Amino acid sequence: MHRYAIHRRIDTMLMLYKPFEINGFKFESWENDNWTGKGGWVVRKEVEVPTALDAFREFYEQLSPVVDRIAIAGQCYTSIHQQTMAIIRDNDDRFFCRYSQNIDSARLSFGEEQVRSLRSLVEISPPGSAFPYLHEAINTTSFYSQLAMLCSSLEGLAGEVEENKTNHDYIKDKIRGGSGNLNKGDK
Repeated sequence: MHRYAIHRRIDTMLMLYKPFEINGFKFESWENDNWTGKGGWVVRKEVEVPTALDAFREFYEQLSPVVDRIAIAGQCYTSIHQQTMAIIRDNDDRFFCRYSQNIDSARLSFGEEQVRSLRSLVEISPPGSAFPYLHEAINTTSFYSQLAMLCSSLEGLAGEVEENKTNHDYIKDKIRGGSGNLNKGDK
């Protein structure tokens, strides 16, 4: 087993003013100069696994759900796909690196209130898998794509009662408040 330190850029419109840690991941601003509108975030974590590929897989699998929730808490574009990263093995002068060039954009604030929201979102575990769909709804640019992702997230939130069958009772009772049909003519 080897210890690997992994650093990965998060492309986001959110300006992070104060570093924070969640689930062993350390988040901070990519650049110290938050006011230029450049940068994004960097996330770091150390893992102990046999290979660099295992390190990447474990890091990515654990980080993806957190990034889904960051997009929801910050309510704007956030992505870890195709971003700059480095994987450094302990006691070795070799490393693995990937570089990507970012595009400038206006930034939005991600402060203490959003960090609290993120912590709450990380702690909850709804029955289905709504968070990836909500994340995509935030990242998409058109109304119809957002609507499709929001409908998918509703199905994901409801979960399944049996394989490939949505739990419609959960949607009716928990999400719509048990009020039955939204319109009198709906069946």
